[in-house]
Amino acid sequence: LTDQFKSQQYQLLVFFTCIHMARNHYLLTTARDFFGYLGDDKTGNKYQAIFFALMPLSVVGLPFVNYVMRVHGYGTALQVVNALGLFHGFIQLSSTSLNSQVFGFLVFSFYRCFIFSVVTCFAASFLPNNTMSTMVGIVYSISGIFSLINIPLTNAAINLFRGDFFWTNALYTILIMPCIYAAYCMDKCIEQEHTRSDV
Repeated sequence: LTDQFKSQQYQLLVFFTCIHMARNHYLLTTARDFFGYLGDDKTGNKYQAIFFALMPLSVVGLPFVNYVMRVHGYGTALQVVNALGLFHGFIQLSSTSLNSQVFGFLVFSFYRCFIFSVVTCFAASFLPNNTMSTMVGIVYSISGIFSLINIPLTNAAINLFRGDFFWTNALYTILIMPCIYAAYCMDKCIEQEHTRSDV
């Protein structure tokens, strides 16, 4: 286990998962307040209901996840997670229209599908079978602990910014940038392993 903890691939995967899972948790737990600030309270929380009703649609994304990983590889799949996160963040930040946010709900559903599927499958690609479940569990446990950062972020949005989630959502969108580099490095690790195996 010690050697696996020290591996660059594993450390990058932990970092990548921490950012995306914390963002996922933050968006889910602040959805009511975010939509309420945009005026959803006046509609009887209709858009919040639509948001959570669309969550199960994430399973529709599984064939796309499979296609991307099978045809284009894990490196591309990791970058698709980043791209979906950035796209969703752009929708959140660029419009205060609740109607515009509905498209973001669909993007977010696909984003969640890709996060869980790609992280787990990528981990399985380089971790030994006898320790894989333990190491993947540790990845999600660390990301869960990291998600505690959402408590002060939520307090800041509600109290400091008076219910405006623009700046905290912008922070999580910006934090995807280093994940792009992390995914690039993980892809390079995959290429190096393939090169060694071919020698």
